[in-house]
Amino acid sequence: MKNILLAVTGLSPQVITETLFALHQQNKTVDTIHIITTRQGKEKINAHLLSPKDGKYYQYLKEYGIDSATIDFGFGNVHTIKDSNGIEIDDIEGEEKRRTRHDARKACHLRLFCVAKERLQKRGNILPGVYGLFPGHPGYL
Repeated sequence: MKNILLAVTGLSPQVITETLFALHQQNKTVDTIHIITTRQGKEKINAHLLSPKDGKYYQYLKEYGIDSATIDFGFGNVHTIKDSNGIEIDDIEGEEKRRTRHDARKACHLRLFCVAKERLQKRGNILPGVYGLFPGHPGYL
């Protein structure tokens, strides 16, 4: 069964390489990566992580001698959150005004993560990376 890294991230794409590193340290392989983010997050991921010339993801693979063909990860694996009109949102806003923006963002990420996890679980083992937390991180879920 495949190991699928499912991550929710915002404007910090380094969360992905940090999570890959943590999993590598635990001798866990990753076969596929899916990311849930906003429009701005997608732009940062595409520019700083997935740039074929100098992307941090490719630098990570090179540094650890990992063949990029062994991990299914590319522009099509970056999923954006969309509003009711199907337009990619720039930022996650709170659904309930009485909650702080941080709490609403956290709740939204968790809901999205749970839905995606349920759908992907049929394809393989899910290795979660949520909100910048990864296996081995003190705040990991």
